[in-house]
Amino acid sequence: MSEWIIDGNYKRTIEIRLKECDTVFLFDLPTEVCIQGATERIGKDRYDLPWTETELDPEFKAFIEEFSEKTLPYIYELIDKYKNEKQVVIFKSREEADEFVSALSHLKNKG
Repeated sequence: MSEWIIDGNYKRTIEIRLKECDTVFLFDLPTEVCIQGATERIGKDRYDLPWTETELDPEFKAFIEEFSEKTLPYIYELIDKYKNEKQVVIFKSREEADEFVSALSHLKNKG
């Protein structure tokens, strides 16, 4: 059995990926939290970028600021379309995600 994880919200391919997956984890975080996360990554080496960011790219900041209005409704529309076929977990905060992972860890340790 093949297993894989795809990260990202690439609007062009999201429906294709939703059709193929069995589980969806959506981080629907407040805009301020997303901008803070992007800002905190400035100056840090990342495995997914061949360079180190030295500032928050204005275009990327605008994408983050517009995401909940321009992209998120489409993502929710697709999740609603496939919700009966997929396990869907939506996090509204980083704390919710941490609690979810902690609960999984506890289950793993019991089993």
